[in-house]
Amino acid sequence: MGQSSSAEQVSPEQREAESIAASTGALPNLQKAFSVLSDPQTHSIPIHSLQKCFGFSIDGSTNEESVVPKEFPVLMSNLSSSIVDLFFLSEKGGVTWVEFLKGYIKCSGRTVSSASLIVC
Repeated sequence: MGQSSSAEQVSPEQREAESIAASTGALPNLQKAFSVLSDPQTHSIPIHSLQKCFGFSIDGSTNEESVVPKEFPVLMSNLSSSIVDLFFLSEKGGVTWVEFLKGYIKCSGRTVSSASLIVC
């Protein structure tokens, strides 16, 4: 993940991404989130797990006074996959550590999104 032993080489791309994430103060939380979400065998986060982090739960019940269109829950159910597709590039069905960091960096200016990811 983000930490390396002396024998392991860290790419300049990883070093830069970790440096930027560290400058936001979020690197420790990102390391923890990655270790919780990632598959130990593939060392990547499955797309469906990442989408759950950005998922929204919408109560399907409506009442006569509701101004929420009936299509709104459908829109919200597709939002998490759109967020992941927009910010996180995946390799072979999963998001690697470097791509996870890059995705966070892309959306870190969006407080709500980055907060959702950090607490995952």
